[in-house]
Formats: sequence, C-alpha cells, structure tokens
Amino acid sequence: MLDGEVTRVKNIVLIVVDTLRADRLGCYGYGRETSSHLDALAAAGWRLEELVSASNFTAPAMTSLLTARDPVQHGVFDFRSETTTSFPYDIARRAGYRVGGAVAFRFLKRLLARAWGPLEVVTEERTGHMAADLPEQVTNAGLEWLDAQPEAPFCLFLHYNGPHMPYRLGAPSAGRFGPLQPEGVDPDLIRTFAVPAETPRTATEAAWRPRMRRSIELIDLGLRRLTPPVRAWFDDRYDEAVRDNDAAVGRLLQGLNERGLEEETVIGVVSDHGEELMQHGALTHGGIHLYQEVIRTVGLVRAPGGAEGRVCRAPLSHVEFLPLLFALALVPGIPDAWRRLPSLLDADGREEPLFCVGEYKTAVRQGRWKLIHTLPLPVYARAKRLRMKLRLLLRRELGDELYDLAKDPGETRNLRRKHPEVADRLRRQVRGFWRRMDGGDPPASGMLPGSRERKRIEEEMRELGYL
Repeated sequence: MLDGEVTRVKNIVLIVVDTLRADRLGCYGYGRETSSHLDALAAAGWRLEELVSASNFTAPAMTSLLTARDPVQHGVFDFRSETTTSFPYDIARRAGYRVGGAVAFRFLKRLLARAWGPLEVVTEERTGHMAADLPEQVTNAGLEWLDAQPEAPFCLFLHYNGPHMPYRLGAPSAGRFGPLQPEGVDPDLIRTFAVPAETPRTATEAAWRPRMRRSIELIDLGLRRLTPPVRAWFDDRYDEAVRDNDAAVGRLLQGLNERGLEEETVIGVVSDHGEELMQHGALTHGGIHLYQEVIRTVGLVRAPGGAEGRVCRAPLSHVEFLPLLFALALVPGIPDAWRRLPSLLDADGREEPLFCVGEYKTAVRQGRWKLIHTLPLPVYARAKRLRMKLRLLLRRELGDELYDLAKDPGETRNLRRKHPEVADRLRRQVRGFWRRMDGGDPPASGMLPGSRERKRIEEEMRELGYL
C-alpha cells in the first residue's frame, strides 16, 4: 500500500463445517466428486495444507476458533461452560463491524453467546428439527442476514452441520455414491445411522438415539467389527453428506457474488474437527484419539486481490484462523502478531509448536514431528483421571505415540522408542503448554438452562450422540 493511501476494510465471512475431514475434498486430493464449490474457492485463494484443530471435540474446538485462544486459556471443555471473553468479537465491534450469524444446533448458541453475540438457531427457527435440508436452511439464514444489513462492514459466522452423524440425506445426495440398503449391511445399523429425513421427533422414533450411542461404543471397543461392506457404507454416507453440504455453501458463495460482495469480502472455510471412520479403530471423533484424520481440518481462505490457487504448507493452528481473516480484511486495532500471519501463507515451513487438546491426551505438532501424550484433562478430578487412565490401560492405549508425519502421514509407526530425545522434547512442550492455563480466564460454568430450555438443548445433543 502506498504512503497516504486509504484502503477500505473488508467484510468477513467465517464458514465452519462440522466434522469435515480435509482429505474428503477434491482440493485436498480426494477422487470422488464431493466438493466442487469448495474446490473452486480453493482455486481462487489459499488452501491450508496443515491446519490443526484445537481439540478433537466440538465445545473446545468451536470456542477456540471464535476466541483465538487455546483450550487451556479459555477453559471450555464441555457444553455446560462458556467463555467469558472473546478478543476477536471485541475488536470487530470496536472497529464498527456488524457481527452475527447462524448455527445448525441449538446448544451452540449458548456455548458461543459470549464469543460471537446473537446467533440464529436454524433447527429452532426454520426446520423444527434436524431435517435433510438443514445445510440449505443455514444458507438461507446467512443470505437473509446479509440482506438485512445496512452499509457497514460485517462479520458473518455460519455453522453447517456437515457430515455429522446420524446422516439425514434427501434427494439428490442420498444414494449417490452407493446403495442406501446394500446386501451385507445390517438393516438395524442402517436405521440407526441413516435416519430418514422425514423422521418425526416422537417418543417412539427416539429409540434410535441410545442405539446409535451404544453401537458407536461397541464399535470403538472392538466388540462389534465392521466388515468391508459396512465400512464402505459409512464412507458412502459420509461422502454424500459432504457433497450435500458443499452444495449449500456453494449457494451462499453465489449469493455473495450476486449481491456484489465477493470483491469486498474475505472468506474462510474451516472444520471444527474431522471423523475417524475406522482409520485407527474408532468410528467417530472425540474420545481417546488425536490422529490426523480427526485433528487435521479443512482450511480455505479467499481474499480480494490475493493469490489464487496457492497452497500454504506451514502448519497453522485453529487459534490463528480467525486472526488471519482479520489481518487479510485490514481490520483496525488488531495485534501486531495477527498482522504477521498472512506472511505464513507463502511460507514453506514453521517450527512453532501447535497443540490439540483431547479429554484423554494432548497432541503437539512441531515441524515434521507429532507427539500424542497421554494426559487426562487436568481440570478433571483426580478420581476421574485415574479411571480414564485405567480405561486406556485396558485398551492398551496408555503409552505416548511419536510420529514422523513427513515419512508417515498415516501415523502407522510409533517412533517413541527409536527417537526418545524427540519424544522427551515434545513432552516438555506439552507440560509448558498446560502451565499456561494458570494465566487464563475462568470460564462461566453451570448446568444447562432450566426447565423447557434445558430439555430442548439436551434433546438436540442426544440426537447427535453427545449425551
């Protein structure tokens, strides 16, 4: 920018797609046609090759995304807590931005109330329940919000349900990549994980919820083995949900263009975490594992006048994603550290450690190395942490794991014994990371709201297998 030249700040659109694996998009090398619209967005900007989630489950991951803080700083590890502060939200409001958005799930509104302000809950105000057209309804909410804004820069946050279980798909996505009821797949399994879009919320139909939770538990414990046809069936349904969500995001991007906002808006697409899909023995996310298929997320960025078709190979953390968008949008009042983030987009490597916190373990990524360190959440009571370690012992998953991601991206060879000095160095990084929690702000805690509100939130959480 020339001296004395005034550059107008840009709008910001942050799109979060729940449970979306990076390697299931064409722009990340996937062979199926799951993501034509997101692929086009990647071709118009940057694709972040190594974006690391702050956690392997939704509550801390989403909070970190919107507050630009690690879980050890914001202290939110479940849906019954919420952050007390949000630096990005405060900066945006002081800079004159209109801030708002919509989320697919009701409980996210409460979780993110102090992180992003008022949010529309699509399942409450548009669908009545988690129907097959939920991604389309999120897009509708986003476009209507844009049409209601006066002339001012805006920050729009949209959360899509993505390929989160259970799968609810209508035409034309359902059955695109494989038969919905193939031979060799238990019909009860199909009814449990692929709930028909028209399923009403009644007591008689609600029986599938505990069945889904129990099925996941049996699969993860190895007590119910999935045959190749069953695993293929899960892959097909997952990919169909990715494609369905991609179409809804594509309509949002088209809407921005039709409103003349494309060249005035920085767009970021990210997922909160991925999904294991049996790659390391578990079906979903959360729980014990912190492997790449769960903690490496989608990261796409398009800025007006920016590079096209570029790949950022420097590892980045979720806590840096929204600050990166702020820097590209030229938001005034941001810290100098945020202003330096765009320089990483063209960097080949990076040596700063990046962390991901799970309930059972904490992972640290530094350069080519990744350590998964056994560490039940220190915020839990001692008795609970001991029970968690016992569970790890019974499952033979108590020890640390060290991987060279440059040579072994699939994390198949644990090098902890071969490179003990690397494991020790990264273990010290984890200990230092957790010591930072002493300087963090305490979260606002408490049970979910009372009476009818609490019942509605808990019902939605059960539908997704959280309770």
